[in-house]
Amino acid sequence: MNDELSDQNNEKDSVEEKESNVWYENPQKEKEPESAVKRSGCHSCLYWLAVFCFIFILAAFLGIPQLVKARRSAWENRCKLTLRAAGSAQLAYIDTTAENTYGTFEALQETEFIQPGHTRENFIDNYNIVVFDVDPPTMSFFGLPAYDSTFTIIAIPRTQKFRLRTFGISQAQTLRVWVGDDDDWSTDTSIRDHTKWGVLR
Repeated sequence: MNDELSDQNNEKDSVEEKESNVWYENPQKEKEPESAVKRSGCHSCLYWLAVFCFIFILAAFLGIPQLVKARRSAWENRCKLTLRAAGSAQLAYIDTTAENTYGTFEALQETEFIQPGHTRENFIDNYNIVVFDVDPPTMSFFGLPAYDSTFTIIAIPRTQKFRLRTFGISQAQTLRVWVGDDDDWSTDTSIRDHTKWGVLR
């Protein structure tokens, strides 16, 4: 009887040993959840990376045109302000001359109404001063001016990359914008044709 009980106990011990050995030899049952977590974490990282890339691309497409528009507006406003300043400089210059004549670009520089160092190419950012004409007053038979002195200043964009507009100012101190054909502004007839220039308020 005792022998049978001991045999049964031995069998139980051997079965438990085998089960414990199986558990140690095959630990993948415990590792599977860990690998699943890693895979899900990797997928979530890729998902959020794709979302961020999409948002960045969308913001770029929506923001870049607005940025270019803002820069274009800033350049045009600077051009208009500079032309108005040049017109005011002409009014100041004509009061200093006995001939009652407006000054050329070089004459305004010599009298420091325009700062030395400026040229027609760098006087206005992204613009060139292509016309800086001054006409002296026309005298009548009695020695009095039949027509006052006149001036015309026109600034055109250096490039059409940003679609900047052409502006001009004259002795009336009225700022104008070119509304004619792009290749027709340079003729003398077009310059003096007021129908091709829109008045800016």
